Amino acid sequence: MLLPAAASAASPAAFTTDSTGSAVNKNHYDNKCDVYLNGGPTGASLADGSYTFVVLAPGGQADPNGPNKLSSDSNAQRTFSSSGGAISYSGSHATSTDAATGRTLIGLCDYDDTPNPGGVYILAICSTSNMTPSGCKYDAFKVGSNLPGVGNDLTATKTAAGAFVRTFSWDLVKGVDKTSVNTNSNTATFNYTVTVTKSAGVDSGFVVSGQVQVFNTNDRDVTGVSVSDAIGSTTCTVSGGATTIAFGSSATFDYTCSLPNTTTAATTGTNTATVTWDKTSINSPNDSATATAAFDFSAAPQLVNDCTTVTDTITPGTLGQVTLGSPCATTTYNYSRTDVPATGCLTYTNTAVESATEDSDSKSVTVCRTNSNGFTIGYWQNKNGQNQIKAVAGASLCTYLATFSNVLTGLPASCTSSKLATYVYEVVKLANAAGTGAPMFKAQFLATALNVYFAPALGTTGVVVPTTIDGDGCATVNELLAYGNTNYAALSTGDKTFFMTVKSLYDAINNNQAVTC
Repeated sequence: MLLPAAASAASPAAFTTDSTGSAVNKNHYDNKCDVYLNGGPTGASLADGSYTFVVLAPGGQADPNGPNKLSSDSNAQRTFSSSGGAISYSGSHATSTDAATGRTLIGLCDYDDTPNPGGVYILAICSTSNMTPSGCKYDAFKVGSNLPGVGNDLTATKTAAGAFVRTFSWDLVKGVDKTSVNTNSNTATFNYTVTVTKSAGVDSGFVVSGQVQVFNTNDRDVTGVSVSDAIGSTTCTVSGGATTIAFGSSATFDYTCSLPNTTTAATTGTNTATVTWDKTSINSPNDSATATAAFDFSAAPQLVNDCTTVTDTITPGTLGQVTLGSPCATTTYNYSRTDVPATGCLTYTNTAVESATEDSDSKSVTVCRTNSNGFTIGYWQNKNGQNQIKAVAGASLCTYLATFSNVLTGLPASCTSSKLATYVYEVVKLANAAGTGAPMFKAQFLATALNVYFAPALGTTGVVVPTTIDGDGCATVNELLAYGNTNYAALSTGDKTFFMTVKSLYDAINNNQAVTC
């Protein structure tokens, strides 16, 4: 019945016997004072050295001088020496002689009664220089009328801890203050909102887990040990442990219970473990025992998708992806993004994504780059435009406008700046789209020509036009003026819708809204 220990200075064994030494490693005794120790049999005797023996309650092996110590006298009265397997002892304990070898035997009395219900004791023989578990050897023995054929039921204790998962979902919605901008500026600003809304969370994965510890207080190994675990009708999974538990020791079984989907965080209950064993191995009264433990889910759940990261990506463009934040609650982000194409129109797709559940939303906006340096027909009719015309050499401006004589009929014969200003005033004054729409066409054409004269760079600016005007859909303002003048007769007497389309191009140029190309 040797209980193994760690590497030991006391080697190789510890044994109990009776007062005659006739039984080596005897395990059962009628009385506490019937128990003696010897130096061990030939080939397994104690190494030469000085030793102290201690009687312990089961479980006291971890500390031979601890609370489970049953020997009540001093260590000095329990110290002996061994040489070649022969014991030398001069303390107060009773001694006897081995009938076969003539060697000294030492009685263990007196010592306190064991608290173990099976009457089990532990003899520790320790090196006097190392009274720790690593310096001791152990032997279990039993005292009392409960003879080998009568065993004790196994006992068990258990723990139970509840755990579950709380999963959140996220909803992302994106908005923008406008979807298109025409601008001759270097920037166009769009104001966005992104709102991420966190759900209340869904609880799932309710699990109760813990350990069942089974104790064998007998002086014999118990076999056929099995542990099951359940919560009501829910059967749990048990792992670990051992089917044989050595005498005076215990085994630990791990278990996990997955509860039904109807379980909530407020659910409580009792978890029950059932231990069964082969009662014939210890001749115990019963072959099963139970252990219970209450459980609840008061511990904080494992949170899934509790927080998210919100990013925003614009394509195409120079801004790329930015991170708006990493919220753990419903949050709204307000921000602006700015970009403008060099020419023409460009559609920007702006997509926001939250990382937890990968919800996303997109908004597309269109920015058109327009011309600059244009002035409206109203400008050229008011005093600012009139003064600008009067401030230049009339003959030079008249010569320029005369190149568009198909449209600009009625230019002053003797052209001065003052007369020209009056001419412009009157043309604009008559502008309307009634009838053929020619008066409005003429006024917008004249304003475009004046804008080019005073800002020559405008004349070389490309603007988007119908392909019937220019095959590739792009013409300079100078080319558009030449087209209108050359084709004026056909335009003014043809399809009015197209006539007004061409007029609208001049209008857009004058209002700095013509899309550049």
